[in-house]
Amino acid sequence: MRHNMYLNATTTSFTVIAVLVPVIAVSSKVLSGALTLGTLMQDIGAFYAMTAAVAWSTLEAFHDNMLNIVAPSRSPREAG
Repeated sequence: MRHNMYLNATTTSFTVIAVLVPVIAVSSKVLSGALTLGTLMQDIGAFYAMTAAVAWSTLEAFHDNMLNIVAPSRSPREAG
């Protein structure tokens, strides 16, 4: 139960940060009129997609590393 709570908190925090970072980064240009609200929404979508891709590649690298650690530790009896 506790691990689910940590996972939910981490996932929610990651989602909020992925939306807030581009809003904060470009808000001055939107308020000055240099960028439209539509452009800001496209930037948010692109930033979220990029962070999701980075998270996925990090997870995949972690999984590959774990397989490399676990595979040599198996005894010959388990392998065959």
